[in-house]
This record gives sequence, C-alpha cells and structure tokens, in this order.
Amino acid sequence: MKMIRPASDLQNDFTDISKIVHETAQPIFLTPNGKVDMVVLNMEAYENLQSDSEVYCKLQQVEQEALCNGRHHSSEEVLAAMKNAIGWDRQERCGYMDIANAMQYFINEKGARLHGRYQHEHSN
Repeated sequence: MKMIRPASDLQNDFTDISKIVHETAQPIFLTPNGKVDMVVLNMEAYENLQSDSEVYCKLQQVEQEALCNGRHHSSEEVLAAMKNAIGWDRQERCGYMDIANAMQYFINEKGARLHGRYQHEHSN
C-alpha cells in the first residue's frame, strides 16, 4: 500500500518520515495540494533502484548489440558464462539454483568487481 503524506510533513514531521522510510524500506509519496509531486526513499532503496536501472540499461545495450551482430545466447549459456566469470563453486551454488537468483547474486556480490575488470579490459 502506498504511503501518501502531505508535503508539509517533510518539514513538520521529518523525524517520523525518516523513521518510516528506514524501517519499511518503502517510499513515501509527498503531495502538495493533494497531487503527488515527489517521493522520499531511504538511501539503500535509492541505491538499489539506481543499480537496477543501470543493469536494465546495460541489458538493453546488450540486446541491441545482439540484434545488430546476430549473436544470441541461450539463458543456459549466459548462466554458465556468469558462473565461470565469478568462480562459482559447488558451495556457493547450493543457495542459488535458478537463473534469477544467480543473476541477483552476480549483480550484488560480484558485479562491481567484474564491471571494473571489464572496463579495464575493454578500454584499450
């Protein structure tokens, strides 16, 4: 359920708004004159949105490249390449058996390190 508050609460009741966004990790929608105008998030939720947006953008770029060069890979090929790139071992694999969980693991745990390595390898 959306939490909607008057914009004046941001100034008048900042502590309560801060407490809510940190405890629930959900946004609060602020309304001056009854119309939603802005959203307040805690920093972690904001960073997660930013990360998701970056991943989505990169996926769109890869899809466009695949369309242009005609190279396509199955989900199994992509998952195998991801596992290979992050040094996936049997112990790690126990908790991440499906593609969605493996993708999330890859993004959260290893993505930054690999992205840095990819940038370095492809900047020459």
